[in-house]
Amino acid sequence: MEPIAAAIVLARSTPSRFLPLLIALFATASHGQFPTDPNPDSLNIEFVGQINLTGEPVADRLPDGSDLYVSGDIALMGDFRGIVHIVDISDPTAMREIAQVRTPGPALDIKIAGDLAVIGVQQRSTDFGLIVLDISDPENPVELSRLFEPGWNGVHNLFLHRDRAYLAHAGSLGMSVVDLTDPRAPVVSGFWLHQDGFSNVVHDVFIQDDLAFISDIASDSGGLVILDLQDPDNPLTLSSLPFAEGLHSAWAVGNYVYCNQEFGGWQRRLYVVDITNPRQPKIVHSFGVRPPPSDAFIGPHNPIVRDGLLYYAYYDGGVRVFDLLDPTRPMEIGYHSYPGFAWSAQPHDDGLFYIADSSVGIEAFRFHEPAFAIRTVATAPPIAVRSRHQSVELKVSAVPSPRGISGAIDQVSARLSGDDSAPEQKLIAEGGFFTGTLPIPADLPTGRYHLQLELTDDRGRVYPFEQIYDLYPERDLEIFKGALAEDWRLVGNISGNADIFDRRQSLSLPERFRATFEPDVPFDPTGYRALRFFFHPGTAEDFATNALAIGVAGHTVRLSFSGGDSLAVSLADKRWQTVEIPFAALGIEITDPPPELHAVLISGNLQGTAHIADLALVAAIPPPITAVREQREDPRPANFALAQNFPNPFNAATTIRFALADRAQIELSLYNLRGQRIATLATGERSAGLYSFAWDGRDDNGHVLASGVYLYRLRAGQRTETRKLTLLR
Repeated sequence: MEPIAAAIVLARSTPSRFLPLLIALFATASHGQFPTDPNPDSLNIEFVGQINLTGEPVADRLPDGSDLYVSGDIALMGDFRGIVHIVDISDPTAMREIAQVRTPGPALDIKIAGDLAVIGVQQRSTDFGLIVLDISDPENPVELSRLFEPGWNGVHNLFLHRDRAYLAHAGSLGMSVVDLTDPRAPVVSGFWLHQDGFSNVVHDVFIQDDLAFISDIASDSGGLVILDLQDPDNPLTLSSLPFAEGLHSAWAVGNYVYCNQEFGGWQRRLYVVDITNPRQPKIVHSFGVRPPPSDAFIGPHNPIVRDGLLYYAYYDGGVRVFDLLDPTRPMEIGYHSYPGFAWSAQPHDDGLFYIADSSVGIEAFRFHEPAFAIRTVATAPPIAVRSRHQSVELKVSAVPSPRGISGAIDQVSARLSGDDSAPEQKLIAEGGFFTGTLPIPADLPTGRYHLQLELTDDRGRVYPFEQIYDLYPERDLEIFKGALAEDWRLVGNISGNADIFDRRQSLSLPERFRATFEPDVPFDPTGYRALRFFFHPGTAEDFATNALAIGVAGHTVRLSFSGGDSLAVSLADKRWQTVEIPFAALGIEITDPPPELHAVLISGNLQGTAHIADLALVAAIPPPITAVREQREDPRPANFALAQNFPNPFNAATTIRFALADRAQIELSLYNLRGQRIATLATGERSAGLYSFAWDGRDDNGHVLASGVYLYRLRAGQRTETRKLTLLR
């Protein structure tokens, strides 16, 4: 990132007390115009028109444009020069400025309710806050009132709800409430301050019904706070959800909140928070944008949702559009990189939306939504194992756009990420689905990949869809077994030469030791579940300063010297002891994108010499896949249910159906009457829906089962249900 860009981005959303430092950074940076890409990268989005409102760049000054609000045929855009531009957008190809309103400092946020426009003003080292305008005649706006309070340090963002304005100051702590019942004489009617450890640097306020969603921007002490506004002047804190990086913005729709911290490039994760119970919000998903085709961009800024589409302004990365067909899994289906510096996006109608481009002014775009959306992708096997599986079968379902876009499906194609040399495979239309087979290259490393699909309609509009697909290892990864593995190195104060101790090739641990096992190339730990090694206490004796710690991927656990579980070793038991530390105990989660494993660290101090042997990562090898066919049939049932299989009794094959009312981790397995598990039909996370599994009566090893009565059990989150089925040969 160029220094000038970094200074501008930080200054725009940083509390005012930090602005002088950022202006100084700006002053020392090289000066130049933010370029617009002459060959923008885009998907389903067309540039329509623009109006230039900002001035030429001036040294030591931030770009002029700030936020935008669209209402009917007019748009109001703020300006760091202390201007509100009122623009006629009735013809998006020929927008024209029809009025200006001067403000006593940068106009950073604008909200409109009917004929009222409320302007948030934030000038460094001053307290000025609000201007209220009558815009019933937009060509002749009338200032109705001004308001500020000592200590405000201005207003960074605001939200209008009923007859109140809720103010985020960013430069001072807490949120203020302003009564606008009489817009000519607004009064401060309330104040809220978090009492539970958050920073109270409120950057953004969003309100749905009588719930306010507060974005506390501070890293390590910020996140999402939910308030009850039934008493509009005395907000009641319902819950707090911390985010390590803090939160910049949030937008609620239905039972979900979409929120983000800014900066961080295209890798910055965005979050979906389930607020079904606002007293217990929970993160249910994180998502991101596709990697840029060229240079990395700065990161996300503001979200907005309209008609099931989520629009994200991405600063110099333009605008990104996500489909919320599954509200817990936003799918990026549109982008355009043209804007020089996108602050926010405002949807309008007929696919039109407007961008507040800080370096240009207002730009109009049209989103050409595909007529169909990919709904589900069933895979067989659900998880591939290297050397066991050479291909993956796909069964793809598609549904018409819920927004009634006309058109037909032209084709559906698929590829596996990581297999860059392979062309896309065109899937075959079959019985209302699209099916096909993708090869899995024999030399593809294990790890987390994506199935990348594209549905193209008859007008050339593309619906892209991605689904995680994991390639697991076929065996444990041996780091040290008699000798160090070829593609690993050992760094530290222990010798890498193995000696035989108590019949095992082992490494000796001196009294104080630090051994770091490093792979030549950091790798994806997907498909591994634990770290395992053998430990022998040797001559080590019990002593108060004894310590033994294991670290993987930046996470560390200390082993105790008492107890019989896998996270303890005994110094009194002079035998080889197996130590297996699950990744979960190490705090390692296989996320998307997955973490990288850079090293395995064993450190500590012991009174005497101990020994370790057979250090390995334990593979999470799934059982051989039985002949199971999965199909998801419907979006969201009302209840959790496991249906009776049909036919029953059966001979060649039967179908098991179940319903999920919510997304859940599931396991569908078969047992004999002695309670022994004989087959696993499905595991992993599933969206809400109706599912069908066809089963051919074989166990996990592919053996044909004998006639008899068996049990099939579904676990979904905390719910479990069991039924009987009868197999007749």
